[in-house]
Amino acid sequence: MLERLTKGLDEALQGIRKSASKLTLRAEEQARLARLNLRVKTLTRDLDKVLVRIGRRLYALRRERGDAASFGDGELAAALGEADRLTEQMESLRRDMERVREDYALRLRGTSEAPPAAAAAAGEAPPPQEKQGE
Repeated sequence: MLERLTKGLDEALQGIRKSASKLTLRAEEQARLARLNLRVKTLTRDLDKVLVRIGRRLYALRRERGDAASFGDGELAAALGEADRLTEQMESLRRDMERVREDYALRLRGTSEAPPAAAAAAGEAPPPQEKQGE
């Protein structure tokens, strides 16, 4: 009986060692995969930065040289057209922002009673006017 018990305990111990060894190997594999995955993500981020630089340069060339910089590629031409549209919207908003700054500067100096032009141009309600003497 003692032999059977000893044999059973030895088999259990071997099973535990085998399981622990498998768990250790699995943990090492997961750690190595995590390090490699992190490296891939870092390189992907670096590549994205380079592609952004390429795209910005290509867009700048397109603005300088016209449609010739699209290399006859319809998808690239469409993307450049979308970039043009977004750039125009951004420039319009920046002009509106400048008008808002100017309007508020005038109001702060007390030289403007009219509602700000930029708010009206942007379709916004003008800010409430302060009443004199309150």
